Amino acid sequence: MRGIKEIRVDNLNTLIDEAGGRKEFTDTQEATEQGIAYGFVGQLVNMSRGIGDSTATKLEIIGRKPKYWLDQSRNFVHEDQAEYNAVSPDRFEWINAYGNLNQAERENILTTIRLMLKSK
Repeated sequence: MRGIKEIRVDNLNTLIDEAGGRKEFTDTQEATEQGIAYGFVGQLVNMSRGIGDSTATKLEIIGRKPKYWLDQSRNFVHEDQAEYNAVSPDRFEWINAYGNLNQAERENILTTIRLMLKSK
């Protein structure tokens, strides 16, 4: 069974591939804002440095993925893997905002959404 270190590196490589390469991944405004540089990503990829929780969160922000995306093993086949992994900027913003709410706020949001869906 693969450990979290390997899973995070595999998923980082996916983020890099989706961006078009390591240079493209690190030449973004998000990477600059998060303090993630080209050389540092190289150290993460070759595992000379580990991907801690804080760094994982920064990489998810750069890759526009939801919180804990980097921790999920993707050793399964999905009909449309690219579509499955892609998160639109709007969804990304919603996911991060939802993650910052307390339980009562989350329940209020879910209740509102359920009511909206029932009225359709």
